[in-house]
Amino acid sequence: MLKGLGFKDLSEARRQQQIRLLESHGGQVKAAYGLMGAWDVLFITDFPEEQSAMRALLATCQSGIGTTQTMPALPLEEFVQLGQRT
Repeated sequence: MLKGLGFKDLSEARRQQQIRLLESHGGQVKAAYGLMGAWDVLFITDFPEEQSAMRALLATCQSGIGTTQTMPALPLEEFVQLGQRT
């Protein structure tokens, strides 16, 4: 999730800038949403491995686009199966 983009800076150019940054690190944007609340924008992404995601996260923070919160996710079926194995 991206915090700090802010509505005053919200634009198609800014959205494309973030998508290009994520893609340049091997990510694929699956969906993007505008949010009401503590976070302004949510990008749902897919990366080949955690290192690529971490590089994109660091690049986002260094770019000044905003701050991030990363939440790794699994399909719910896999998540439930993991819980049943313990």
